[in-house]
Amino acid sequence: MRRIVLAVLILIVPSATAIVVYLFLTNPTPTNRNAIGLVTTIAGSGSPGAEDGSAVSASFSDPFGIAVDRRGNVIVADGGQSNRIRRVTVEGKVETIAGSTEGFADGVALQAQFNTPSGIAIDPKGNIVIADTSNNRVRKLSKDGSTVSTIAGTGEAGLSDGPAAEAKFDGPIGIAVDRHGDLFIADAYNDSIRKLTTEGIVTTVAGTGSPGYSDGQAHSAMFDTPSGIAVDRDGNLFVADTANRAIRKINSKGEVSTIAARSESEQGGEATLNRPVGIVVTADGFLFVSDDETGRIIRIAPDGEIKTYAGGIAGFANGAGALARFNGPSSVAVDRRGVLYVADSQNYLIREIVPSLTAPV
Repeated sequence: MRRIVLAVLILIVPSATAIVVYLFLTNPTPTNRNAIGLVTTIAGSGSPGAEDGSAVSASFSDPFGIAVDRRGNVIVADGGQSNRIRRVTVEGKVETIAGSTEGFADGVALQAQFNTPSGIAIDPKGNIVIADTSNNRVRKLSKDGSTVSTIAGTGEAGLSDGPAAEAKFDGPIGIAVDRHGDLFIADAYNDSIRKLTTEGIVTTVAGTGSPGYSDGQAHSAMFDTPSGIAVDRDGNLFVADTANRAIRKINSKGEVSTIAARSESEQGGEATLNRPVGIVVTADGFLFVSDDETGRIIRIAPDGEIKTYAGGIAGFANGAGALARFNGPSSVAVDRRGVLYVADSQNYLIREIVPSLTAPV
């Protein structure tokens, strides 16, 4: 039936739309552990600003959060002087879809205000959820793009669970959504991982509220400035524990473990984690991590193999593998083809990484 529907759609819609339909009705492409990343720039002039328009001439102020929707549009939380939610369309245009000036205000999307929007995710209904860091709130842009609302947080910095409207956060940065629509938040300055259920209840799922480093049971485990978070199909959480220079896992039983940490060398292809910030998990369990200090995108296989996927030293360059350059890459997102999207924050660019089996020369 799926193939019949696809064939009909291809006949009745323009070819570009048919390609999008094909990409998002097919099963996710398996990750090839032998591939390296081929990096190109898809949006941004390379100079700071907040100009919409053609992707190559548009400007970003501080692109941080990134997500990709089912059509292939790339959604960007642009902080800095912009404080807006931007969209890079499949047609190659950049447009502002929410936000105006720095501050706090719900309501009509283009009149709403954010203060350092960071992590973003798209929930199962198509709403865009946003970790509004300096407002200490979790916000939502409705599926139809018309309205911004606050879904958790009083705005006062603190650590308290309970009904979403009464809960407190302190610098929420990373955000992820599971298949049920529950949200998970890397609450950076509370050094904790929080959960917001679809019923509107906030709980702390891991962390003591104080910085430190320890594995074990979730409520006694310690983190230090967790910034990125991802959730797989089985409900396991993966955390970019930034100040601990580690990638942590919280399994469905509530046990915290370290699956990657800083190494003093890269012998045997092991990639150093200096400052992991962004993290995404593929459908087949591979992790991709952005390290904003070394300017690298690192791949962690389900068996624990760690390799640099793209990037060498900080800077700017397109190209394959270690020939590519990033400058302060923050969040990463992945589509069903296995293509990565990176908010290259200090280059003020949005980058795309396609898997390639061609070695750099």
